[in-house]
Amino acid sequence: GVGFHAASAPSHGIVPIYRLHNHTTGDYVYTASTAERTSLTHAGYVNEGPVFYAPTTPAPGLYPAFRLQRGLYHRIAFGTLARNDAIAAGWHLEHAIFYAHR
Repeated sequence: GVGFHAASAPSHGIVPIYRLHNHTTGDYVYTASTAERTSLTHAGYVNEGPVFYAPTTPAPGLYPAFRLQRGLYHRIAFGTLARNDAIAAGWHLEHAIFYAHR
């Protein structure tokens, strides 16, 4: 996978990015949304808590982290080229979750 730089503690301008795991399917989902985290928990995902902190708005020098889904599984693609490649391979674009330095 592609590495990226993110904060390990809260700071101005960044938010917690949560990881949720569905033990039945093995799927992992990353989100910054409280409403989505609650919805996924009700759907059987286990909230593993915040795993890092990152901005959720674009800024110069930052790459978008796009979340995509295919069937029961999710993945992250960094940048528009990786996003486009994933879409061409059959993944459905959900949205940009956060922005980070590579």
